[in-house]
Amino acid sequence: MTPETPATLIVLSGHAETLRATWAGQLGGSAVRIVLMDEKAVVRARTIIRELRVPGQRAAGFGCKQLELQRYQFVLNTYLLFATGRRKHILDETGSCVEFSLLRYFVRDFPSFLLELAASGVILLTAYLTLRVRLFAGSRPDRT
Repeated sequence: MTPETPATLIVLSGHAETLRATWAGQLGGSAVRIVLMDEKAVVRARTIIRELRVPGQRAAGFGCKQLELQRYQFVLNTYLLFATGRRKHILDETGSCVEFSLLRYFVRDFPSFLLELAASGVILLTAYLTLRVRLFAGSRPDRT
């Protein structure tokens, strides 16, 4: 009998054992390898991708205290894009789980991120131009 290939769960917040039990139940009782990281570690892409790319693993995911309060879901889904394993999830202590889907990522999440980026750019450009015009208009000498 060969040993079961574990699933990797990166815990960003919350109780690791609660998240392990929740996810192991969803995976059918498979072994779960826990990697504890701080939420601030999300910016270290190389470290996270190295932890998610374990050869031969069945599943990879992120665990947090509350899914609704997790601000970085788009970033976490982007990391899951590079993870090995067929099943990829973001889950919380209450049992809520978001399964990663390539279709949802490329049809809904990524285009909305690009739209948000473009809207932010338009707002910044508008604010810059408005301030430039006001400063320029205020610095002209009066011709009276």
